[in-house]
Amino acid sequence: MFRKLAWLAGFVAAAANAQTVLTGNLNVPRAGCTATVLADGRVLITGGYATQPLASTELFDPAGGVFTIGPDMQSPRVGHTATALPDGEVLIAGGSAEIFDGHAFNALPGMTPRSSHSATLLRDGTVLLAGGISQTGTVLSDAELFDPATRSFVRVGSMSAPRFGHGAALLPDGRVLIAGGYVAIELHGFALTAEIYDTQTKTFSLTNTPLGAHLDEVIPLLDGRVLLVGIDDPPLVNSISELFDPPTDSFQPTAPVWSARFGAKAIVLRDGRVLIAGGGSFLATNDLEVFDPAENTFRSIGSLQIARMKHAAVVLRDGRSLFIGGEDQTRVIRTGESLGEANKSRHRAAH
Repeated sequence: MFRKLAWLAGFVAAAANAQTVLTGNLNVPRAGCTATVLADGRVLITGGYATQPLASTELFDPAGGVFTIGPDMQSPRVGHTATALPDGEVLIAGGSAEIFDGHAFNALPGMTPRSSHSATLLRDGTVLLAGGISQTGTVLSDAELFDPATRSFVRVGSMSAPRFGHGAALLPDGRVLIAGGYVAIELHGFALTAEIYDTQTKTFSLTNTPLGAHLDEVIPLLDGRVLLVGIDDPPLVNSISELFDPPTDSFQPTAPVWSARFGAKAIVLRDGRVLIAGGGSFLATNDLEVFDPAENTFRSIGSLQIARMKHAAVVLRDGRSLFIGGEDQTRVIRTGESLGEANKSRHRAAH
């Protein structure tokens, strides 16, 4: 009984201590956007939608907490990816491709049109783009590599089955785990398999089958394992979260996720824990919870100021977690908020 009371007291204290701070507003409300930390510490926010897909971008300055209007992309984009490259540029892929050089967006010809795909930066600096949906609505199984040195796209092997809305994670040995997502648009069927991309042979092969269905968030942990979070996407509600262990290529269950949510965002904190924010099914939530890899458990740590889903999230250079935009199913959101030690320091300084 004493242990239970002690655990509850610690849980309440942790929840009370996790307080987000509202930061500046976006110039344009947007959901389904991407957020990428640039080499200078600023955050590039691209595309998404309000009433229609957006070509506009914004830049967030962590020092001032202000969003400023950035240069427009070549095309409006939703369901795209934004990958920070080793040279400081950002690859934008979705429908077509373009690259942000720090000042402007430049078109990149040659990519197979795809959206709702995965994009993974490999050890050699190339980017693996896999699956997604074509412009005609076909679910894709093919993959290609983008080479920043030649600005070219090269087709590589195909996955064992088409999928979109899936996740991908770079493994410690350089391979890529691809899991989750949907196999068909019409059936809204879940992809229940997982596969490995081998960078040496440039081929895909099936690996062990996950314990449940997953979407989007396939999260590489600092210890080399990969976290797959449960989902809430009616009619399927799956609170099963699991860990992929690269040495054995096996999936192992964790404690059940605190609440499985569609459209949530997960980011890895500097201490190795995973922070999962917002999401929902019929209604957006303001939940904040963390997964602790040391204990393989989830717990609530508080709440966002604004309930949101389909938002963007990144970890800033100062350690804060930034949450941007999203929607709550009645409106598209323009606010940003942050969580972290830097907020506490600023709060103390203000008093």
